[in-house]
Amino acid sequence: MSNPVLEGWQRKQFKHLCEIVNGQVDPNEQPYCDMKHIGPGNVEKFTGRLSEVRTALEDGQISGKYLFTEEDVLYGKINPHFAKVAFPKYSGVCSADMYPVKCLSEISPGFLFQCLLSDSFTRYAESVSGRTGMPKINREDLDLAKFLIPPLPEQQKIASILTSVDDVIEKTEAQISKLQDLKQGMMQELLTKGIGHTEFKDSPVGRIPKSWDLNRLDELVKSAKPITYGIVQAGPHVEHGIPYIRVSDMARGFLSAAGMLRTSHEIAESYHRSKVSSGDLVYALRGMVGHALVIPEDLEGANLTQGTARISPGEGVTSDYILWALRSNYVANQTDKEMKGSTFQEITLASLRNIKLLIPSLREQKIISARLNSVDNVVVSKGKSLGKMQFLKKSLMQDLLTGKVRV
Repeated sequence: MSNPVLEGWQRKQFKHLCEIVNGQVDPNEQPYCDMKHIGPGNVEKFTGRLSEVRTALEDGQISGKYLFTEEDVLYGKINPHFAKVAFPKYSGVCSADMYPVKCLSEISPGFLFQCLLSDSFTRYAESVSGRTGMPKINREDLDLAKFLIPPLPEQQKIASILTSVDDVIEKTEAQISKLQDLKQGMMQELLTKGIGHTEFKDSPVGRIPKSWDLNRLDELVKSAKPITYGIVQAGPHVEHGIPYIRVSDMARGFLSAAGMLRTSHEIAESYHRSKVSSGDLVYALRGMVGHALVIPEDLEGANLTQGTARISPGEGVTSDYILWALRSNYVANQTDKEMKGSTFQEITLASLRNIKLLIPSLREQKIISARLNSVDNVVVSKGKSLGKMQFLKKSLMQDLLTGKVRV
């Protein structure tokens, strides 16, 4: 039994709505050589955003290019270029890895652009791509693809709504990028020059304020809690056991007991030396070498794995300042020199203990950390807003492109 079609909507095949532009051009000939050249590498997957678009002549392209107009939509036809869709809104030439698609009278380019970006069409492209030697969607399969098409005015409204969300997402990403640049600049300034210093001295990591010290990391931790790695063999997951922190748990940028693997109380107790407390830092020794995070309250008493290390700041230093110092460029340079392995990078515990940090007064540490935390909090807030907008776009595509929600 076929799915019912909404009143005013039609289910039509691609070949009745669009046509693929034929006719290759030589981009070295005028006027084509001065036109913008677009290939899959210029198109961001799932968003259609264009970047670093140059002319065909600048790209040194020779053959196999197709002319497109300001009304055409471009679709990446080879896997993994599915969901690389562009609507440049200007004339140019595209690579042979993309289909230039011209819309007929019943579908608007903006609506087609959103349809080709949808999860349902990407799944369709993937399902038919295995029929050829090279995994791609060929013209015949593209022609047979089916779309739900509302009346043209409704298409245009849907495209306008989704485009407006795309614009907000792009602007938010640009804001985050600028904030990240600001944060990096502040880190470089505050973590090496401090606040208001006029006298400086030479050090192994460059010119630093005269009143600052340069200490090994192992000199900055509590004597009763030296820098150490965790459990070597955690055993099977124990439902109500002790959570232990893996490098993969750090990938989200924050730590939480929710979803973590747990070991038995007996194994955790045998590795009592690596138990962590709220306010300690966990440092990635493998994979994401150099990443460090603060232990939150819900992980009080948790443990570590062999791929992570505990850093427990002692008197005279704050957890926040040590965290920011570990993220600094001068520490990253030291870490790079100590890392081993080409495919699987890691740093030894001995090398970590010998990492040198610049240490200002406790008062200045707190001021530096507060300033960096304030910018970082804005970045995190913007990141959450971006996540919500991306989820909204996905939900709206599902609702509007299927007619579940009418405009």
